[in-house]
Amino acid sequence: MKIVPRITLFALLAAAMFSLAGCTRSYDSATCQRLSDKLSGGEQLTQDEYARMIEQYDLVLEYLVQRTDSVMLIEDDMQRLDVGHRLRDDDEFNERWHVMFDFGSALYQARAAGLLSDFNLNNYMELLPYTERISRNMASI
Repeated sequence: MKIVPRITLFALLAAAMFSLAGCTRSYDSATCQRLSDKLSGGEQLTQDEYARMIEQYDLVLEYLVQRTDSVMLIEDDMQRLDVGHRLRDDDEFNERWHVMFDFGSALYQARAAGLLSDFNLNNYMELLPYTERISRNMASI
């Protein structure tokens, strides 16, 4: 009799794990564009919108760190510069590079104006070392 409840429990746990696996975060250009449009239109963002902005900013920074770190691994200076130039010509890299600046500026201003909730402020502050890392990498490529 105890076997049936255990099988049911395992089945429920397995279903929950599979549904959570589909909830991965991913960069969304359309979300970034909507948020950018609100910013350029002078609209005030809600805390939920700031949270989405921070999530997308995090994903953009992750992408940029991975891409620039991979270039920094190239030991030959000339080859590193060549790959760096090709990186700057990459459309996806440039799109995310611009999002980094737009969102970084907006979040900096929101922080300075005290507009971020404690939750959003903490999440934003955790990302600052990555912006510094990208800046250091880009100065070398």
